[in-house]
Amino acid sequence: MQLPLAAEVEDLYAAFDDTPEPNSFDVCPCCVSDEELAPLRTRDRRSLTSEELTPYFFTATGSVTGEDFVHFFPRIVELMFVDGWEVERAVAFGRLGRVEARSLTPRRCSGLTRFMAAAVSAIGQLSDASPADDHSWLIDEVIGCQALSGLAVDPLLERLLEYPRLLASFCAANPEILTSGRQSDPFFGDVAPESQAAIAGWLQSDHVLDLLTDPGHDRI
Repeated sequence: MQLPLAAEVEDLYAAFDDTPEPNSFDVCPCCVSDEELAPLRTRDRRSLTSEELTPYFFTATGSVTGEDFVHFFPRIVELMFVDGWEVERAVAFGRLGRVEARSLTPRRCSGLTRFMAAAVSAIGQLSDASPADDHSWLIDEVIGCQALSGLAVDPLLERLLEYPRLLASFCAANPEILTSGRQSDPFFGDVAPESQAAIAGWLQSDHVLDLLTDPGHDRI
């Protein structure tokens, strides 16, 4: 996934600029070496490459959550959504959902939600510009990741209303989502029930159903 979100990335870093430099790393010591962690100890997070973050990413995602993951999260998001780092985004956001509440301050939550809402807009613009292409998997991942993180999905769903074509493709790719709020991708099976209910309830609202069934709208 490579989206034009340069300004939004700056806003995301600003929202996370109070995260302290980690003194330790919440990783499995048998799975990552001190040498592999050296760049994370000595370099600014924005200069880290996907190759340098990969050993940490895959060992950190399976361990007990620490503040270190929150510190590196803006760079992980930038690499995944802007630079096209092909790792499972659901894994990263699922781990964020297990972070202690004190590590996800309102400022950080708002910054991440703004970024994800901007991602919805970027995908919606792609969908409108290239209607023959399938963008359902992109919007599926963005909404699923937001839900896995434990943050409210409503701002993303409201943004999706601005792109009826993308909304229709999202529903078409997830036929059960109208009733259960559950997405078809198994990576999003761990979405909290309240998030599933929020998605299903929103999609069942009169305004959304009218938009989806409007015969005058060229949705696909």
